[in-house]
Order: sequence, then C-alpha cells, then structure tokens
Amino acid sequence: QLAKASGLATLEIMTILILTTSFKGYSRGIFVADCIFTTFFCASTRLAIRIIYSMHKRSRQTSYEKFGVYKRGQERIRLLIIGAGDAAARVISEIQSNINSPYEPVCCLDDDPTKYGRNLLGVPVRGPIERLAHFVKKFNPNMILIAIPSIGGNRMREITGYCVSTGLPFKTLPSIHSFIDGRVSINSLRDVNYEDFIGRAPVKLDTENIGKYITNKTILVTGAGGSIGSELCRQIMKFQPALVILVDSSEYNLHQIDLDLKLTHGKHAPVHAILGKIQDEPLMKWVFQKFHPAVVFHAAAYKHVPILELNPWEGIFTNVVGTWVVMQCAEKSGTERMVLVSTDKAVNPTSVLGATKRLAELMMHTYNSSVTKFMSVRFGNVVGSSGSVIQVFERQIKMGGPVTITHPDITRYFMSIPEACQLILQAGALGKGKEIFVLQMGEPVKIIDMARDLIRLAGKEPDRDIEIIYTGLRPGEKLHEELIAEGEKVSQTPHEKIMVLTSEVQTFRADQIEEALNELISVSQTFDAQKVRLALKKYVPEYTPYTGNNTKDGVR
Repeated sequence: QLAKASGLATLEIMTILILTTSFKGYSRGIFVADCIFTTFFCASTRLAIRIIYSMHKRSRQTSYEKFGVYKRGQERIRLLIIGAGDAAARVISEIQSNINSPYEPVCCLDDDPTKYGRNLLGVPVRGPIERLAHFVKKFNPNMILIAIPSIGGNRMREITGYCVSTGLPFKTLPSIHSFIDGRVSINSLRDVNYEDFIGRAPVKLDTENIGKYITNKTILVTGAGGSIGSELCRQIMKFQPALVILVDSSEYNLHQIDLDLKLTHGKHAPVHAILGKIQDEPLMKWVFQKFHPAVVFHAAAYKHVPILELNPWEGIFTNVVGTWVVMQCAEKSGTERMVLVSTDKAVNPTSVLGATKRLAELMMHTYNSSVTKFMSVRFGNVVGSSGSVIQVFERQIKMGGPVTITHPDITRYFMSIPEACQLILQAGALGKGKEIFVLQMGEPVKIIDMARDLIRLAGKEPDRDIEIIYTGLRPGEKLHEELIAEGEKVSQTPHEKIMVLTSEVQTFRADQIEEALNELISVSQTFDAQKVRLALKKYVPEYTPYTGNNTKDGVR
C-alpha cells in the first residue's frame, strides 16, 4: 500500500510538471528515485516502530514474569472475532497493549471479500462468515466474539445460529445504542440477548434542541426507578441538567438509580431522591413548590395486565389520579412541559392498564393550560423491562421448560429501552402542547418466534430439548397490539422515527376530567373490579372490559 501511495503521488507530481513546465530542467530519473526512497523510508520508519514496540512488549512480559504477574506459556483464550471493522480493530489493539489480557486473537471473519487474506493488526482476516465452522477447525479458537455493533437483527440471528452450531461459547459487544461515547472495550463483552435480534437503526438525536429544554434545568422524573424511568434519568444526565428529581414509590428501585447515577457522575451528582407515591397530593405539592421543575417526564405507572385485572382500583389511583395530581402540580409550579410515557395498549383497550393509560392520554390531550405544554408519547413493549415476557421465558428455559405462550399467533411490538428513552427526549423537544406522539416500532414480533430464538440462544432446540405449550389468552390480553386506532390519523414529524396524531375521534372533554376523577375514585373505593371496569368504559367508550366472574376483592 505504501508503494501504491508513493507511486500515485509521483504520478500526480509528474502530471502537474508536464502541464506547467513540460519537464524542462527536470531529470525523469529523479522521480523514480524519489518514489523508491519515499517508499523505503516510510516502510523503514514503520518497521522500526514495530520492532521497538515488540522489544518493549517482550521487556514488559519478562518483568511481569519476574514478579509473578504473568507466566510465560500461560494458556490464553484463543479468540475468533467475527467482523474486521473499527470495533474489531479497537478490541485487538486493546488486547495487544495489555500484557495481562486473557485473550489471544487468532482470526477475524468478515463478509467483505476485499479484506480476505489481509491482516488486521497482525491478525489474519478470512471469510465469509457463513464458513465459521471451517475456520473454527482451522484456527482452533476457545471463544467467538461478534464485533459488529451496527449489525442488523436478521443478520445477527444468522450469525448467532452459526456460533451455536460450533458448540463454542460466544459473546458480543454492546449494540450501537449503548455506545454513549463511541468507545469500544474488551471489557464490554456480554452474552448475546434478544435485544440484538431487534437490530433497529441507531437513533439520530437533535441534541441541540433537546439541550435547550434540559441543560441547566431542573428535571423531575416520576417512576425514576423503573425500566423506562431509570434509563430516562441516565439519558437526561448526558445533557447536564441543573438537578434531576427522582420520584419513585419503590425504596429499592429508587436507591438503585440514585446509587447508579452517583457512581457514574460522582457522589455530588445533581440528583435528589424522593420516596413516595404520585397520587399523594400533599407530597407532590411540596416537591413541586420546593424544586419548581422546568420539565416533568411522567413514567410512573402500574403496567402488568394480569395484576391490574385483579386490582383495577390501583390502576385508577396510580395511572389516572396520579397523572392528574402531577399535571395540576406541574401547572401550578410553572413547569414548562410535561411528557407522559404511554403505551400501545391504550389503543382500543381491552385491559384496565390500556384503559387507564388511554384516559391519562385524554387528560393530557384535552386539558387547556397556558403555562405547561402537556404531551404524550405512545409506543410498544421494550426489551428487558422488569417482569417482561423475555425474563419469564429465560427463567423457564433455565428450569428446563416448558415455555408457556398464551397463543401461537400472538404478536407484540418491541424496541430497546435506550432507543425508547432517546425518542421520548426527542419528542419532548418537538412538542408544542396537547400532542400524542407515536413512535415508529417497525414490524410486530411473533412471540412464538421470540421463544424459539431464546431457546436456541441457550444452546437448546425448541420442541426437542424445551417444550412449548399454549395456555390461552389471559383476561385483558389482546392477540395483536395497535399503535393507531381507527379514526386516528398521523403525520410525520421532523424526526424519522416519531409520528404525531393529527386527528382522532374525540370522546372526552376537558370539562369531564373532574367528574371522571370523582366517579372513578368513588367506585374504586368499593374494591369491586367489575364496577371499576364499567366506570372506566363510561369515559373510554372504545374500552372492551373483561366480563368474567369476579368477587368484591377482585379474585376470580
């Protein structure tokens, strides 16, 4: 490559001289000599650097061996790396610069034919990736590393299949969404998980406009210890807020996110933890009067469909009353904007969860405020949330099965938690007030396919090693979720992954809010599940409640 570069540079110089001086006063041999000497001196310099580095490395190795830190001949993990791009190069470089690294890269595999036969920092590059089994036999690795952070979901599924077939342990680097500062490290190795199979394109954030409403501002996050709330806090901290108020009713979750942020940003990180429930109006008034948050991200909610079907009054107290309390406190304290985290279950709801979140959307959408911009962000399931179906499947697989699925045709929308939170922040920057934003979720995932993928990830074969059984849809559960209801129309926002509702069937008015709250609170205090559902349907007509038998304590 040095010879090619030198030759090309020589030709360019000769061309310029021909056009300008017709070679008058120049010997043609001088250019040939220049090309040869340039190549020689550049190659010699690079070779000298490598020799010095190699000698230094051997000297360090001898020193470590002398003091018992490293033993010559100590067995290392022979690493076959899938990918020969920047991520692979950084991993190899880190391994080579660390004499104590337990890894020894032996080969890189790539699908780019132009890389075949070359070396990446001294490591041979071969391909294609589908011939993994052949190269495993040839290079005899102990472990496989998938080092392609931007890989698509379907391709990741294929490569994982190749890895499983070898019987070797395999790891990967974090997805592109997790590369906060663009750095890759061998310490980032982790197991492949289902999030890698989603493989959505990275989010392009308008950081300037997000910073305008977050940087040097006081931000309040309800449900701060939950899956979405905690990641929102991590994302918000990147924009250097003046203070982040963490509100959660779970002492453990609140402690975890408070500790996490202080470990990451220092013990004097600008965070303040508030333990309490959002429906506790005196507490919320005190919090807002004391801290006067400029922005509120409202992620607090009960979210598990079966639990809320048994205890619908708690859905009312938290998801509806709690939302209203936060809205009122936000407006009275001069909060600039409030963003509600909603769900696709709010579309044509069949569950208490969906109906209460839909009512919360309607309150945000219809309430008139000249002080606070209220907006909602609606999206589907997130991978890795607490108590998610993925966690249930993984637990069942570890126990040897069976894996239980409610219906063979059931589907759900999925995205990663970091992506969802990045888009929530972006929607907050786009909002002018009263919007319901809808995130682009891609194609729905068949839960049976997800279960089979997870079983294979565990090195087992579906229906042979792990049985799959169908249990039937649970009360309040839908076969397919929707993001947009019939009669709703959406338009694209300036961001490619965010849509906004432009029209919808209006079934709720702002002047009904107080009436709805009073009736729902009164009915909820009877702890009669069916009465609560019927009261919800009065204000959310599209809600189709479960009508099975129940007792007053909600147990069927």
